[in-house]
Amino acid sequence: MKIIATCGEKEIKKLSMFDTRMVDILELRLDLVSGKFLQKKIHDFLEVWNKPIIFTYRQAEDSNQKKSYAHDRKALDTLLQFYNSSQHFIDIEMDQKQPALKAYESERFRLICSYHDFHGILSLKKMKNYIEKSLNEIKESKEVLFKFAVSPQNAKQLAKFLEYSRELAHFHQIIAIAMGELGVMTRIFPDTYASGYTYCTLSKAKAPGQMTVETLQRIRKIGS
Repeated sequence: MKIIATCGEKEIKKLSMFDTRMVDILELRLDLVSGKFLQKKIHDFLEVWNKPIIFTYRQAEDSNQKKSYAHDRKALDTLLQFYNSSQHFIDIEMDQKQPALKAYESERFRLICSYHDFHGILSLKKMKNYIEKSLNEIKESKEVLFKFAVSPQNAKQLAKFLEYSRELAHFHQIIAIAMGELGVMTRIFPDTYASGYTYCTLSKAKAPGQMTVETLQRIRKIGS
């Protein structure tokens, strides 16, 4: 299992102060970073990080954060061209007609194609359709992870989502997250549900049910 730590501007500024030894990948939420910080200071703080980075821009429909920042193409180009490498990832929102980082899909980055639902789950058919559509749009052969973060409203929906995710994991790399209290076990033991990744935070949660890296490690140790 790989641990992904989601960060906004506040976490990046204090990155050197956090214990990130157990973190495998940093997710940089560009929508939670101000334009001034993005253009002038972000490189200074990222110098302490030598592992993979996921560059993500969540549009309002796919985020539960109250405040977000918009960025012009030039500012994004400067940052992403600097990190343009197969070591890093970009997140492409499958449910958006115009994903914010779609223009960088053909660069050297690995891809995470993501879907978020804060009200329910998807049918297996719809999950397959999103995957098929994404694969058809990707022009170059490259590693792709498919992330589905949903909000089951009861135990039956949770069981269905996990069943669907396990089935898809036979053919694709799947990140399956059930957001909120009901799905907390999918964050703690994702490897049990055919998912090799989990999203945590270094401070405040950036999504429902998200916990700190320290909390994740403590619970997994108890449960092992």
